[in-house]
Amino acid sequence: MMLSLQKYNKNRDPASQAAVTATRNILLPRIHPLLTLHVDAAEQALDDFKESLRQFKPKQSVLEIGLMKTLDQERLAKFQSTLNTQNEKYKEKVERIQYKQEVKRKFEEEQKELDDKVIRMKGEEAEHDRVLRERENSGGKGKMSKKRRQRIEKIKEDKSLSEREREQAIKQLTEDGSNPQEAMGGPTKRVKRSQLTDFRDKRTFLTGERNAHYDGEGKVATSALWGEEERNFLEDVTLNLMPDDETGKDIKGKTVMRWDSTKKRHILVKVDREGKVIREKRNESGAKITKQEAEKGATEQKIYKKWMKRTHMKLQSVGEQENKKAVEMARSSTEGRKMMKQFRSKHKGELNRGDDPRSHDHMLKLKKQKLMEKNGGKFKREKNGPDGKYGDKQWKKIQEKSRPTRSKLILKRGGSNGKGQFKSKGGNGGGGKGGAGKGGAGKGGKKFGGGKRK
Repeated sequence: MMLSLQKYNKNRDPASQAAVTATRNILLPRIHPLLTLHVDAAEQALDDFKESLRQFKPKQSVLEIGLMKTLDQERLAKFQSTLNTQNEKYKEKVERIQYKQEVKRKFEEEQKELDDKVIRMKGEEAEHDRVLRERENSGGKGKMSKKRRQRIEKIKEDKSLSEREREQAIKQLTEDGSNPQEAMGGPTKRVKRSQLTDFRDKRTFLTGERNAHYDGEGKVATSALWGEEERNFLEDVTLNLMPDDETGKDIKGKTVMRWDSTKKRHILVKVDREGKVIREKRNESGAKITKQEAEKGATEQKIYKKWMKRTHMKLQSVGEQENKKAVEMARSSTEGRKMMKQFRSKHKGELNRGDDPRSHDHMLKLKKQKLMEKNGGKFKREKNGPDGKYGDKQWKKIQEKSRPTRSKLILKRGGSNGKGQFKSKGGNGGGGKGGAGKGGAGKGGKKFGGGKRK
């Protein structure tokens, strides 16, 4: 659409001279700002209207009116649907927050009721104990002893105590009859060591043994590790910290922008819930440990564990003595791999043709052939010779004893006509089994040519 509009602007007819002059007359201000007080209202309104025409800028041209109207309707519908979706999500979020707040409020109310009930029960028990002690001290008449009244009078006359300390001391003395100086941490009356029966304060002493009770037949240990007094003490000293809002409950860490003094710019770093930067893990050389390296290290650890399970050995730790068996096995394994690598590189072309190069028998056969070729066929047997090391030695002795003398033969293959194995230096051999010699005619024997010597 924009391309067609640009083409229309280029090809349209220009405005006439009269129209340009009239437009300039309309747009030019007719009233000077200093003369606005001396001009009537109609002229002023006309001038304002011309100024608004001059500043008017349409949103679209004549050709774009229908298209822009359709686009505006689509955008408006899309915006309305997005707004409705956001409103629904916000309403669900508000309902969720209200539900959590309601649950929290009910829980706090129930907890408060339980706490009030416990406090009320403890107060009733303390009041009951106080009444019983007063009855015991007064002989059943319910009156306070003279000694206790004197102590209360002394506490009231003591000006060094504050009002709160004075009330606390009087309350302590009235309830259980203990020494108020001892309750406030002051000096107490000295007691002989022989008169002390128990050195433990049950309110603060935590024992490592289970409590026991007597069931009539004997002492039986209970299943609870803590007694009632220790359990109450633990509940009092336990500190439970709750986050300020709902968003701070399950935060393990988040990414924030922090200034790096080394790089001189802001970088993304991970921080914990206290705002401290979580440093990335690095190895011994200071390089960062990536996810792939961590997985590789875990795989190597698994391989090492499998090796330990298979061989029942392990690498010595720092300070332990070296295992000679493991060292020898590792050395022999390394040497074997080295020899096999050298053999493969040396006989690479021969291993890749013929039988399967991965066959162990084929590799041994090639190695044996190479060794025999290197020694010039020294260990090569005859076709009908015996097998085995002992047979090789005996066959060698037989061959040495059965050789002819040096004057009769030269160790070469037989003649051209006969089947004899050797030939003589003399004349032509006879017609026996011996081959025909190159010299004069001679009588052939069974095995050697019998030619006459020249």
